[in-house]
Amino acid sequence: LLHGGASAVLAESVGSVASALYAGPDRIAVGIELSCTHHRGVREGYVTATSSPLARSRSLATQEIVVTDDSGQRICTARLTCFLRDNPSR
Repeated sequence: LLHGGASAVLAESVGSVASALYAGPDRIAVGIELSCTHHRGVREGYVTATSSPLARSRSLATQEIVVTDDSGQRICTARLTCFLRDNPSR
C-alpha cells in the first residue's frame, strides 16, 4: 500500500537526488522544503516518480515530482525546493 506518507518519502528522495544533480559540482545541497498533494493510494503494481526542474538560482533549486501508478494516474504531486551553498571542497 503506497499511501500519503510513503509517496511523500518517495517524492522527497527523488527530489533530493535531483537537486544534487541540478546543483552542479560548485554547489552543495544543504536543506530541503517539500510540499505534497496526495491524490490517492495504490494497493498493488508499480509506481514511477519523475522530476522536472522548475527553477535554479545560485541559492535554490526547485523541481516538481510526480508519482504515478502503472496506468499513469497521479498518486502524489510534490514541489521540492533545495537550498544550495558553495561547495567548500571546490
